Amino acid sequence: MRKLFGTYRMALVVVIGLLPAFYAKSYALPPDQQLLEQKAEIAQIAETLRQESLQLEGKIRDILPRLFGAVATLKRDPGRGVSANAVLDHLAYVFNQFPLHIYCAGDPAEMVRVITRQIAFALNRVASVSELPIKVKEAIVLPEDAILYGDFPEDIPLEKFKRLAPITIFLMKHRMNFPGSVVAARAGDLASGKYNVGVGVVLRGKVRNIHRFDGDDDIVFDIEMIHCEITPTWRQRHPDMLIPKEGDLVELAGWSYYDIFHADESQEENVGMKKRQTVWEVHPVQKIVALTQRH
Repeated sequence: MRKLFGTYRMALVVVIGLLPAFYAKSYALPPDQQLLEQKAEIAQIAETLRQESLQLEGKIRDILPRLFGAVATLKRDPGRGVSANAVLDHLAYVFNQFPLHIYCAGDPAEMVRVITRQIAFALNRVASVSELPIKVKEAIVLPEDAILYGDFPEDIPLEKFKRLAPITIFLMKHRMNFPGSVVAARAGDLASGKYNVGVGVVLRGKVRNIHRFDGDDDIVFDIEMIHCEITPTWRQRHPDMLIPKEGDLVELAGWSYYDIFHADESQEENVGMKKRQTVWEVHPVQKIVALTQRH
């Protein structure tokens, strides 16, 4: 027994003796390398949640348990870093805020994907390990619904628009204010990039492929190659708005929009969706006048 105890004590001494070396190795990385590794860990969390969102269907009450379960699974990783755990805690808090925001209600799974893009946006702007969790958490904030009635950027060159925060870009297609002025646009000119993003446009043409999109409840149709969308929030606010039918010749007014969420989506996110000629849109459509009835 005494010999066995002595052997056990020696093994314990060896293990304890190795611990400082183990931790020294963990923390001996140069600060730049530590930052890269911690960014990669948080980026992987974002990708895992994006993948999870592709399997989600239904309204907020349907998907929240799945989101909380995904966060809990990620937190159970024994090797999870402190910064990553702080981000996961914050994400659980943000997901819990979904029911408070009208723009999350239509397609909460899409909102999850927007948030994962916001994480990547924030990671690209973090310069040190110490500010990593703070910057990421500050970037993942759901604005109050009143922002939809506020002043978003207007008449923005496309390259500048693409550099905006993903949450801002997403909210711009739910904006509730009218443009200060509009230009008469042709579908081909809009598709070619003749106009900037966030310009009030008037478009004429025949309504094609009209349907209600199950994901976010938008009413969607095409004018030539331009995708046009009427949001449920706008319909609720303007219940007398004309909703066209297939084949109607109409004049519509709304905001020019470039949907980055379709421009570089992976093929798996486009399953079941008709391939589009362009991701330039009128979104939201805010006024429709019938010129003739369909034939």
